[in-house]
Amino acid sequence: MADPTYNPGDISWVLASTALVWLMIPGIGYFYSGLSRSKNALSLITLSVISVAIVSVQWFIWGYSLTFSETSSSPFIGDLSNAFFRGVNSSPSMGNTKIPDIVFAIFQSMFASLTPALAIGSAAERARILPMTIFLFVWTTIVYDPIAYWSWNSNGWSKRLGGLDFAGGTPLADGCAGMLYSFGVTYILLFLMDKIPGLSLRVTKERETIGIDASEIGELAYYHVEKLQAVDLRPQIIQSPTTHV
Repeated sequence: MADPTYNPGDISWVLASTALVWLMIPGIGYFYSGLSRSKNALSLITLSVISVAIVSVQWFIWGYSLTFSETSSSPFIGDLSNAFFRGVNSSPSMGNTKIPDIVFAIFQSMFASLTPALAIGSAAERARILPMTIFLFVWTTIVYDPIAYWSWNSNGWSKRLGGLDFAGGTPLADGCAGMLYSFGVTYILLFLMDKIPGLSLRVTKERETIGIDASEIGELAYYHVEKLQAVDLRPQIIQSPTTHV
């Protein structure tokens, strides 16, 4: 079998594009830091840069395999045949036969790192670094990888139907990611706190009923006070006492 022939120009341009996409990630951190208060600027920049480290590890372990494995026949998700970059070497890539697979994998890792960095804006002023790093790893695995597989893998259902995605608009589901972090993670934390003895967020139903009744009584009291205040709005005439001689 003859060795594949690659185009040096295509390889150079893909590597240059990889560097340009990498520069976008800290740029997103600076952009979000300019939209928030100054005390949160450093944390947003840090989270944006951390997303490169977290997602790069995830991409190496199984992210690339779940997204661009050629041996998977499923229309929804790839397999682990290329886990830990096994078999990702000088063979032609799925995206372009004129560049090797390893170059294509590194280029796609920058897109995978950029996507959760765009969702970090939803965590401004309400997220700690450690929970956010866990969220980045999990979200990339269960959301980005399957959607990218649908769009860019030749076996994905969207690709089979003729769907074209040149700019990555389909996998970049950042609005959903922000909503998931804002509501989903908050719900998980509150659910766990409610199960911890002494940190229950709710009292018994009887106490809640009493509280509702008390609040209704309070609202009625305010209503009557407003009525009493509106009975006589005429200015009061203060008469000076008369002096008798």
